[in-house]
Amino acid sequence: MNDCPVRSCGTLLTFFEGRLRVSPFFPLSLALMYYIEGGTSFITVLFAALLHESGHIAAIYAVGSRVTSAALYPVGAVIYYAESRVSCKGAIFVSLSGIIANMAFAAVGTVVFCIYPTVTHLLFIAANLFFALFNLLPLRNNDGSNALHHLLEMLLPPSDAPKAEKILHMAGLISSLLVFAAAAMLYALSGASPAVAVLGIMAVSTIAWGR
Repeated sequence: MNDCPVRSCGTLLTFFEGRLRVSPFFPLSLALMYYIEGGTSFITVLFAALLHESGHIAAIYAVGSRVTSAALYPVGAVIYYAESRVSCKGAIFVSLSGIIANMAFAAVGTVVFCIYPTVTHLLFIAANLFFALFNLLPLRNNDGSNALHHLLEMLLPPSDAPKAEKILHMAGLISSLLVFAAAAMLYALSGASPAVAVLGIMAVSTIAWGR
């Protein structure tokens, strides 16, 4: 989430005078998930994703900035804002706000599940935890990476910029290896579940495209 130009990921469709950019593969990925998961599961997971992005948007305005544009990719969304108006601490808060939102709603979902246990409530908790934990990883352009970038920017002098880049690169590499290992393990444990396969493809695509 920054005010840099959107990187190319194929041809992006533009709406609202360029404020919204959508990859043609975005609706295809939604259709695929709907086909595999079914209506209730699809809506539950999509709602958790919307809560994540809503957390970012609320934080952006809370720190005194504004959303400039957004881009929708097959593996997620990128929200761009006027970062020059925000301090490093504010930028860290914005980067982590989606994760905080997911964790908060996972806690709420847990309370509801204890009172009224259903499979849908359990899926809602799992989806929120998945988005929170996955985005916490310092993968390239992930929320965790953005937060670490701003933290290093705050702690290190400008002369140590190469050192900061090295730290970000190593953290991203280790996280990528963890994602690959976790995806393979979950796919095997799930009995070659198509749903897990789709999540794995999305995770690997996030690493390859940087969103």
